[in-house]
Amino acid sequence: MEPPFDSFTETGLQCSIFDRTITLYRIWSYAMTICKERFYQMWKRIDARGKASVVWQEIEQHYGQAHRAYHNLFHIHHCLNQLELVWQEVSDPYLISWALFFHDYFYDIPSNSNEWRSALASMRIAYYAQLPHEFRTASGILVFATKNHKIIETPHVAQKDIALLLDIDLVILGTPWEQYDQIFRRAIRKEYGSIPWEQYAEKRTKILEQFLERDKLYSHPFFHEHYGQQAGSNLKREIELLQTKNEEVCYAEN
Repeated sequence: MEPPFDSFTETGLQCSIFDRTITLYRIWSYAMTICKERFYQMWKRIDARGKASVVWQEIEQHYGQAHRAYHNLFHIHHCLNQLELVWQEVSDPYLISWALFFHDYFYDIPSNSNEWRSALASMRIAYYAQLPHEFRTASGILVFATKNHKIIETPHVAQKDIALLLDIDLVILGTPWEQYDQIFRRAIRKEYGSIPWEQYAEKRTKILEQFLERDKLYSHPFFHEHYGQQAGSNLKREIELLQTKNEEVCYAEN
């Protein structure tokens, strides 16, 4: 199988995140540049029709919305890095790539239809690109599966592919606490800043507890081995902070 994209690796980003001499602006610019290059390469390699530049402009507009502190193109960049780590094991890695680009296409707060609308957008744009019906259907199912982060039984997509996409979307949970705290935990609270603290803390705790209750958070052996234990530790730590019932204490600098 051909190599993923053009040898963009996770290492450079990880070094940048924790290298204090590099500004957040440079990190963001790096991620945006690589994301765009990856999208254009994917478009070409799946023989998509139409103008990739038009679609990319839509993607930038959606993921660049001001309220997106976490669910932005930096998140997509990180997901694609994770996909590269298991690229050779995936039957159709460009289908997974496509789904990752569109899985948070709509992200309105509050809303219960983000995943459904994102799935429709994925299929709509795949239709514009004149991609096969099977590809369009599969991409929509993959995107919609992120709503409840549960594997959907369907003849159109292999369960292992759905599981892989969900694993990748949740990799941030298993990163070192500093990264989890700064890039994810605090950013999610910013995105839900309009929700009263008591309500947010209660609902957030329930969501995190549901993840903890699973026998295995990650289905794929690679992600389970590399992120499973740290994810459990991070989730427990955040739940403890949420249970302080005090937002200032919860988000005080460590």
